[in-house]
Amino acid sequence: MDHEDMRSLLLKDGKTLTLEFIEDDWIFFLFYLYGKTRNKQLQPNSILEYKRDMNVLLEFLVDPANAFNTVGLADPAPPSCSLKDIGRLQLRAYERYIKERYAPNSAVRKLSFL
Repeated sequence: MDHEDMRSLLLKDGKTLTLEFIEDDWIFFLFYLYGKTRNKQLQPNSILEYKRDMNVLLEFLVDPANAFNTVGLADPAPPSCSLKDIGRLQLRAYERYIKERYAPNSAVRKLSFL
């Protein structure tokens, strides 16, 4: 989705800000991208990487037990939840999952998204 598509989802009649067409999880993502003070403008490739990181997190939250199984973690997985219901238990489990699944530098980058 490019900036113009995103703009059309956020502006009703091209003028008034609305969130009615955006799912709660993506509202978080939009605030992460555009609400953070940055020293430089985000590049399109960076936005794509952040989208991938967001999708990995959302997939984990939907089925953490399967995520644990895919990387060979035998520990009990936390219960599934939505992004707005995430807690410390899910965050710690997600951190372990990412560190197990990705190389150290990739894991650090993916976890910096949180």
